[in-house]
Parts: sequence; C-alpha cells; structure tokens
Amino acid sequence: MENLKLNEDSLSFLRRASGWARFIAIAGFVMIGFCLLCIVALLLLSGAVSEAFVDAGMSSVMTAVYFIFLLTMLVFCLLPMIYLYYFAARVRRAIDDGDTLTLAQSFHSLKNYFLFYGVAIIVSFVLCVLFMVVFFAVVVVQ
Repeated sequence: MENLKLNEDSLSFLRRASGWARFIAIAGFVMIGFCLLCIVALLLLSGAVSEAFVDAGMSSVMTAVYFIFLLTMLVFCLLPMIYLYYFAARVRRAIDDGDTLTLAQSFHSLKNYFLFYGVAIIVSFVLCVLFMVVFFAVVVVQ
C-alpha cells in the first residue's frame, strides 16, 4: 500500500474538525454532569420523589430501578463522548508533532465513536420492532 500524504488543506480540515469534536465532547460532558446533578438532587429528595412515584402507581423498587436505568443511560452517553474527546486530542497532537502513529490512534478513537453509535442505532431499531410486535400481539389478544 502506498504511503498516504496529507496536504495542508487536509491538515487544516482535520485541525478544524478536532476543534469541533473537542467542543462537542466537552459540551456532552457538561450535559452529562447536569443530568448527574439532577439525579443526585432527585436522590436527595427521594422521600418526596418516592411518594410521587407511589402516588403514580410505582413501588419503591420500581423507583430504584428507574434511578439505576438513568445512571446506566448516563454511562452509555459518556462512552461516545470519551471516544470523541480522545479523537480530538490525539488528532491535534498528531498534526502538531507530525506523528503518524498518534494520527492512527486518533482515527481508531473516531472509529470507536461511530461504531458505538452504529450499534446503538441497530439496537434501537431492533427494540422498536420488538416493542411494536409485542404491542400488536397484546392488542390482538385483547
């Protein structure tokens, strides 16, 4: 395979892309932090929240499952932001140092970012279809 060379325009595009990737990753970290603060606030107010959930027909076990679900979703939101941040940091370092190995590592992080979202989309589609089948099965049975 022939060695790939990047011209100045390509390096400029990569540098700009890394800046936006870093911005998006940091904004994602901030949003995850806000969500975590909201969850902590709900846990601190858990007495009132539990009563509201019980009034709505949820037991305290369901309330705990709900909070665990929220925390799990935050972890799933955190992973792609980490991959995107690694891409941004590594591609910037690779351009500054002219390091091909670091550039390859940055693209590996970018691949993981897109892989994560690709798998998440496939799982979402499968779950949607599954829920529709179950919903229609329940409607037909009644």
